[in-house]
Amino acid sequence: MVEHALQHWEGRYSTVLRSLAVDPHAATIDDLSLLREFALLQTFRTRGHVTRLTELVRRQREDILAASEGRRLDIMKELPIRQAVDMSIGHFLNSRASVTDLDSCLIVNGTRKQLVTSDDPAVLTNRYFLQRLREESSGLISAGAILYLPLSPRLAFLAFDGDIYYAPDRQGNVISVNKAEAISELNEMQVLNSKHNIYYGDPRAEAQVGEEMERFTQRRRTELVHIQYFRLTGIKNEVEHYEPMDALEIRPGGEWITSFNFLQVHPSRWTRLLNFRLRPRFVDTGTRVGHIRPRVVVPGRHRKKVDRPIILGKKPRL
Repeated sequence: MVEHALQHWEGRYSTVLRSLAVDPHAATIDDLSLLREFALLQTFRTRGHVTRLTELVRRQREDILAASEGRRLDIMKELPIRQAVDMSIGHFLNSRASVTDLDSCLIVNGTRKQLVTSDDPAVLTNRYFLQRLREESSGLISAGAILYLPLSPRLAFLAFDGDIYYAPDRQGNVISVNKAEAISELNEMQVLNSKHNIYYGDPRAEAQVGEEMERFTQRRRTELVHIQYFRLTGIKNEVEHYEPMDALEIRPGGEWITSFNFLQVHPSRWTRLLNFRLRPRFVDTGTRVGHIRPRVVVPGRHRKKVDRPIILGKKPRL
C-alpha cells in the first residue's frame, strides 16, 4: 500500500520534472504544489530520516532508564526499521497541509558550477530561527521555514516563508542564478544534510565537488535530535500547563511529556536568493513552540488520555 502510494507521487513528479527541464518558466501553481509535496516527502522517506527516528528512540530509552532509578520498565529496546519507515510515511501524510502556505519557486542554474544532490536531498532549515532568534528548535510550522530540493544539475526547487523572506531576483515562478557562489551556497546545504553520499551529474565536476566537501564538512552536525522533557504543573481553565525539566524525572503520580526536534543544517553562508523582510509577520505563541507562520495549518494533536489544550513553558534566558 505504501509503495503504491509513493509510486503515484513519483510518477507525477517525473512527468512534471520532464516538462520543467524543457521550460522552467512554464511552471504552474499546480506544478509547484506538487514539487512542494514531493520535497516534503523526500524529507521523511530517506535513510537519513529513519536514522534520526531510531536515534530519537535510543536517546529517549536512555533517558527513561536513567530516570527510573533501577525500576523495571517495559520499554522498546530499539525501533525496527520497518516501523521507522511506516512512521516516516505517516509523518509525511500528516504534515502535507502544514507546508501549503509556503511560497514556492524554481531555481535555474545559469552558471558553469553544478547543483549537487545527496542521499538526503530535501533540506528543511530555518535561517530566521538559527540566525535571528538563535534558536535550534524549529519545525515545519515555524516562522522562517525553508525547504530546498535540487532537481537536476541545472534546476532546483525552493519553498520558503513569504512573511519572513522575499526573493529579490524572482521573476514569476523562477529565480535565475548567474553567480557561481550562489550555487556553492546551495551545495553547502547538501553537504551538511547528506548521510554518506553526494551525487553530481558530470564527471568533470569531481574537482568542484571535492573542494566543496572539504570546505563544508566540518560544519556537519554530530548530534541529530534535541529532546526536551516537560512536567505537568497544573490545569487552569481546561488548559494543561507544563514547565521544562533540565533532565527527565519520573515521579509517582506525575505526568510528563516529550518535545523533540531534529536539528537542521546551519550553513556558513545563507543563500543570497532570500532576504529578510523589513517587517516580518509571525505569531508568537509565547510557548516552547515559539514563532509560527500566520497562515500555517497546524496538525491536530493526537493524545490518548487527555483531550485538552496544552502550554509548554519556556526556559528563562540567562
